[in-house]
Amino acid sequence: MKIIFLDIDGVLNSQDFFRRKHEETGLTQGGSRAESIDPDALRLLERIVEETDAKIVVSSCWRIGRTTEELRDLLKEADFKYYDRIIDRTKNDGSFTTKRGDEIEEWLSRNPVKNSADFIILDDDSDMGNLFGSLVQTLWCQGLTEHEVKIAIERLNHTNE
Repeated sequence: MKIIFLDIDGVLNSQDFFRRKHEETGLTQGGSRAESIDPDALRLLERIVEETDAKIVVSSCWRIGRTTEELRDLLKEADFKYYDRIIDRTKNDGSFTTKRGDEIEEWLSRNPVKNSADFIILDDDSDMGNLFGSLVQTLWCQGLTEHEVKIAIERLNHTNE
């Protein structure tokens, strides 16, 4: 099974997205959480899922206080056609001091994957510790782009070896 550990802020939304949204509507981030997700970034994530047959584990801080089902519903509301591919979320001990990489390692210890080439981490942060090599890093200013999509697909399909 291939896994995408998914951050949301800085991946499925960005500074550019919020600036465009403000220019179009006069609004800043407001509205529902689903309205805070960039439809263009969702289409890019859908391409990764389509071309790799990957499942998604939400590692974003958006998971805090939400069940996996609630995260599915949120992304379904945002019009993500593969919302049913969201299989879990990483645990959080309630603090913001735990590194994202440690939370992902804890999930992997409970749900082993065949090898490290069977998962990627889509995130704009780099606090991945031992898992830094699995990071496909986006930038907060632009979010998920074609460049990261290509890298993610190559890694998950093992075509970059």
